[in-house]
Amino acid sequence: MAVGGVVLQQTWSGARAALDGDPRKTGWWRVVTSVFLQNGGLFGTARNIVTLAAVAAPAQWFWRGPTMPALFAAGILLPQHIDVLFGETARSTGPRNFAAPAQGQGG
Repeated sequence: MAVGGVVLQQTWSGARAALDGDPRKTGWWRVVTSVFLQNGGLFGTARNIVTLAAVAAPAQWFWRGPTMPALFAAGILLPQHIDVLFGETARSTGPRNFAAPAQGQGG
């Protein structure tokens, strides 16, 4: 899915505008689709894909079956609910974005 997000971005120039987790825009899908988009340039994209593979392969081996995809899905979907528990009202997908930090943002 991560590679699919990269390919989509390379073939459709409007992918980030349509799918990224911009808090100023609405769309229930943005929580999920923003995780698979990249903004780290060529090096950042390669680093993210390699890191994901390095984490996902042992996770799949260790947890097997549907547990590993369920844990990854929880990492995508739970932060917005945890934000609510702690009183965070601003919609943000920053902590769970797969994309590397953009230029000028903290790391």
